[in-house]
Amino acid sequence: MNTEMMLDHIVKQLRIPTIGRQYRSLAREAEERNLSYEGYLLALLETELQTREENQRRLKQASFPVQKTLDTYDFSLMPSLNRNRFMTLAKGEFVEKKENLIFLGNSGTGKTHLAIALGIEVVQNGYKTKL
Repeated sequence: MNTEMMLDHIVKQLRIPTIGRQYRSLAREAEERNLSYEGYLLALLETELQTREENQRRLKQASFPVQKTLDTYDFSLMPSLNRNRFMTLAKGEFVEKKENLIFLGNSGTGKTHLAIALGIEVVQNGYKTKL
C-alpha cells in the first residue's frame, strides 16, 4: 500500500477528515513557504481544530433534538431504502443544487432519525441546517 493510501486509511480511522482533505495542499504550501515539519503539523492540526469548532457551532445552531447518525440506522428495517443513496445525499450535493428532501412513511420507520443523520452529515461537510 502506498503512502497516500495509508494516510487516507489512517485519517479515516482516527476520524480526522479535515486533515485527510488538507494534508496534500498544506504540504505543498509548507514546502513553498519553507516551513519546518513542526510548522506543517501545526497548520494541519489548527485546520482540523478550526473545522471541528465550526462544525460544533453549526450543530448547536441546527437545534437537533437528539444526535443520530446514518451508521446507527438499521436499513434492514426498511429494505426499500437505498443505503447508497443516503450516503450520496450525506455529501450535501442536494444543498448545492437547492433541492428539497421529503421523508414520507409510516410512523416508526425512522424518518426523523434519517433526517437528523443527514443534517449532521451535511453540517460536517460545511453546510448550515435546521431541523
